Amino acid sequence: MVNHQADASVDRIREVRRKLVQDLLNGIEPDPRALDPTADIEDNRQFSSPILQKLYTTVEQFGARSTIHGLQHIFHSRELTRRIFWLVLMLVALCLGLAHMHATAMEFLSNPLTSQLKLMSEQVKFPDITLCNLKPASESMSLAPEFRQYIRDKWGYFDNWYVEERKRRGNESKVNFYERARLVFGRLFQILWVSGDSRDIGVLDVTLLLDCSYNSMKCHQKNFSLRQNYRFWNCYTFFVHKDNLVTGKGGKGAELDLVLFTDNHNTVRLEDLDGSARQKNLSTGIYKRSRQMEEQEPISLKELLNEATGLNHLLTEGSYEPGGFRVFIHERKLYPMLSREFVDVQSGTKSIIKLRPLQHSLLSSAAHQCTPRSAAENVSYVRYFAHGSKHIGHKKYQKTDSDFVAEEKQNLVHENCGCYSHRYPFTVDNSELCYYVPPSSWKTPPEQVLRKIRCHDRWILDAEKRTYELMQKFHSKRFCEFTLYRPLEQSSSWPRFEHVQDIWTDFIAPKIASGKEFTMECGHNHHIFNRTETAAFNRSTSRQELVYYPLLLTDQLCLEQFCNGTDTSCDLNLLRRLYPTATNCLQKAVMTKNMALIGIHLLSSAADSYVESVSYEWTEALSETGGILGLWLGISLLSVLEIFEFFYVLARNCFDQRLALRNRDA
Repeated sequence: MVNHQADASVDRIREVRRKLVQDLLNGIEPDPRALDPTADIEDNRQFSSPILQKLYTTVEQFGARSTIHGLQHIFHSRELTRRIFWLVLMLVALCLGLAHMHATAMEFLSNPLTSQLKLMSEQVKFPDITLCNLKPASESMSLAPEFRQYIRDKWGYFDNWYVEERKRRGNESKVNFYERARLVFGRLFQILWVSGDSRDIGVLDVTLLLDCSYNSMKCHQKNFSLRQNYRFWNCYTFFVHKDNLVTGKGGKGAELDLVLFTDNHNTVRLEDLDGSARQKNLSTGIYKRSRQMEEQEPISLKELLNEATGLNHLLTEGSYEPGGFRVFIHERKLYPMLSREFVDVQSGTKSIIKLRPLQHSLLSSAAHQCTPRSAAENVSYVRYFAHGSKHIGHKKYQKTDSDFVAEEKQNLVHENCGCYSHRYPFTVDNSELCYYVPPSSWKTPPEQVLRKIRCHDRWILDAEKRTYELMQKFHSKRFCEFTLYRPLEQSSSWPRFEHVQDIWTDFIAPKIASGKEFTMECGHNHHIFNRTETAAFNRSTSRQELVYYPLLLTDQLCLEQFCNGTDTSCDLNLLRRLYPTATNCLQKAVMTKNMALIGIHLLSSAADSYVESVSYEWTEALSETGGILGLWLGISLLSVLEIFEFFYVLARNCFDQRLALRNRDA
């Protein structure tokens, strides 16, 4: 019996070796266990199902030739306990490896960023500069008889508007009543701004701009373009032509220097008057009205315009704005009034605004989303409008997060009122604004117009309350690439009295000498001041003369100098010849309060740059994944491919076995 078993073992070994030689000749990788005569050659289990038998054979062959070390120990071991040990060990290593790979994947998907600040590394472009007068109306033009005539003939001094709101209420103090009345008339002038042509009531560039130089080269009106805004009325944007240099002399940053005339010399605050003057004002005009009169008769615009505070106090919604300018600093393709970078410059000062640009290049991530500049949407805002919607100019801008917020607010007003707000940038004809009133209804507004205005005022408050919510909603619309200019202002008093005469001779007198009636940018004459007459000379004159004349004293000596000894008949040609030499008649204190020198200088022609980059690239993640697989499971990329091959062979063998069984049954 023993000899019979030994003969069977020898025959079995010979058969295995013969098969091994045959596999080598056929190019088939041999079973490693066939090389070990002491291996458990009786381990080939038999299954009743041919499919299960085929599956077991395929798995056994894969385990025998796999480069995954744990599988070889499982399939080569003859002892059951050793196989269980290696099986448990492989499962634990697999779990730890999967956990390690999950942590690596989460870190990669979180898109970690690295920030780097590079000093003076990028060439910078000079920004667009938008100048807005803090006092919207030209003080000189608001006192002209043509303006009063326009308010009287076209609007009837607003006497039929908001009659009850212009009466004093029973428990209301006099101060509160007049403050509320100013707000009412401020709203009425916003209606005038939307419905009529208010451009020539505001400050115009022909009188605003006394001198301009960019990189020591003269600049002029064609470098400025009009932007109308309900708060500032006329704003002017300075832009550099493409062929102009952006670098100053000696490699320094570009410089823009402006000498400006603010035209706010006629505004006198009641609080600024001395005791006797204040008491005189309180005992005259609107302040002498009795309580009974204030409760029964509505206060009129004519009375308020005669008050010392003037038109600009109504246009700024009852606040006392100092004379001067708001300087918006923004990139060329962005809407200026939505810019978060601006500097307020007061009249009577020399302000040097130094810019240190910082270019940002951000990466969009799940936590901090942004929009590439190349994918930015465009919007065409109304730049100016006039003559009841007949002449409208547009300008195309790139939409950033602030534009989307303004658009959402406009949609809120439009959905509830059927019109748009003038308080936000708008793209539609001004006849579609809620505050628009057709000329036929200027004197007496119909209820439909008033209802539309009330609806606007109601929903504009709701829109303002949603500002923070909308900023969070459209935070992803901010640009990934943008430039912050970081202004730093240095101010000092200017001009000195000894400089006033030179300013008059060099800047103002030439403008008066060459003054002519100004034609608007759209090619049409003034809507209101198409024919001006000054009270002093009772002669047709230019806007420049009308604006600058109040700087001269109107005493008898100066009138005799201008008018050949008489104050009733003035030769206009003689007047224009004598203007340049009229420095002895200058009101120097008034003139210094209406001047401003603004210098906007780039500190360098190169900008700092803030760059974000991915700190965990996909190649690093792939390398770490390979290290994890090698550490915990001892496998490489080829081993992973073996696993894919195993599943392919397994599926193919099962399919072939099923097909063979069906053919046999058939």
